[in-house]
Amino acid sequence: MRARADSGSLATPSVVKIVFVTPELAPVSKVGGLADIAASLPRALKRLGHRVYVIVPRYATGTGVESVGPVATGIELELEMDGARRTARLSRARLSGVTTYFVESDDYFEGRAIYGESGRDYDDNPFRFAFFSRAALAATEALGLAPDIIHVNDWQTSLLPVYQRLEDRASRMPVVLTVHNLAYQGIFPRELLPRLGLPDALFHIDGLEFYGRLNFLKGGLVSAERLTTVSPSYAQEIQRSELGAGLEGVLRARADRLTGIVNGIEPNDWDPGKDPALTSRFASTRLSGKAAGKIELQKELGLTLSPRTPLLAAIGRLDPQKGLELVLEAVPALVAEERAQLVVLGSGREEFLDAFRPLVARYPKAISVNRGFQEALGRRIYAGADLFLMPSRYEPCGLGQMIALRYGTLPVVRATGGLADTIRDLDEDPDRGNGFSFEAFDASALLATLRRALRHYENEKLWTRWVRRAMREDSSWKSSAGRYLDVYEQAIHDLD
Repeated sequence: MRARADSGSLATPSVVKIVFVTPELAPVSKVGGLADIAASLPRALKRLGHRVYVIVPRYATGTGVESVGPVATGIELELEMDGARRTARLSRARLSGVTTYFVESDDYFEGRAIYGESGRDYDDNPFRFAFFSRAALAATEALGLAPDIIHVNDWQTSLLPVYQRLEDRASRMPVVLTVHNLAYQGIFPRELLPRLGLPDALFHIDGLEFYGRLNFLKGGLVSAERLTTVSPSYAQEIQRSELGAGLEGVLRARADRLTGIVNGIEPNDWDPGKDPALTSRFASTRLSGKAAGKIELQKELGLTLSPRTPLLAAIGRLDPQKGLELVLEAVPALVAEERAQLVVLGSGREEFLDAFRPLVARYPKAISVNRGFQEALGRRIYAGADLFLMPSRYEPCGLGQMIALRYGTLPVVRATGGLADTIRDLDEDPDRGNGFSFEAFDASALLATLRRALRHYENEKLWTRWVRRAMREDSSWKSSAGRYLDVYEQAIHDLD
């Protein structure tokens, strides 16, 4: 599987074979940012000359998988789960040049959405994703992939290294686990252990036990050779009680195996000069299209047509994590002063939609709230807005601020996690700054930062210079993919 040096120790191959196991994959199965990472990181690793395979469940018809035309491999895997033998079929497709294998299952994925329906998770999710983890592990052997590294993601695939350690294997494959958001851990009753094919011996404080319950993510944290999360700051934050979600002790114990690596975006996927969702396209050297796009967006959303009124935007999940309560409290003051307009796009918690309704009714020409995942509209908002709001309570990495930079929309962020690692305040660092940030999770701090940004916005020449700088920011995977390769090398040598 891996080359051996003359000393007999395992040597890192010049071409690394990577199996990337994920519950989501853009564009065919997307709930959050993990799907985008699962699509873009393998592409970046492949461009560096490595062999990458992605394994993902094949969910219901209509999730988009048909568009990539997967073909059956003829391989079927018989696996024990929840007291019965169950079949996993493997199909194959190429997505953006990366070989992708779909795990099909009549019991767990056929006719089903990704995690649940009507805002409620499926009751059998522990079995669905335990089965997927077992199937992905078995598929590497059945397909003859012989990977140097298996890279798993979040709680849904965290049992893979646990199952591997239970198998009688002559050579264990090193596993890297990436935690995209520690808040989601896959916690279930301990009584599921035997139904998942896991022995009671694993249910202890240094294993899968978590306050009397079974924790999938913890299993991965203690079983994988190496751990990563999606920014250096978040890697530090989750080792403290405030954001450790009860696992801070586990993470501190494995701090020498934990690395924070900032996510990247695919520049070609987010290019305002070529974006088909935009009528008026633009680049850092020709910004007239951005100004035109703003007017087009105001018209589309029924806002007052005003080229010099700052347009603020928020795109993402309507969730307490995202700090939308700060937006609700801070921004109306600016709207009332006719100093700003606001557009929101997202889906999630109904209480946030309810909270915005009276503001939209009061300021229908200045505030627009749009429900659901509407990618084309989202791209027009990124392009047409002046400021992009991410006042997150916590943010493991965040992609929105990177996309906003690409479209010349300056981020306003709370300095936490990946936001702290990617956004440099323009007042604190005028030569390298690319946005505005604040520390306290407080509406007054957000409002003060917005007023500060709007004072600069009045200086059109200065603002244009900052917009051009933002658009030239390198948020690609170029550096971060190399850092993942470093972690893979460490994991390979961990099994030496």
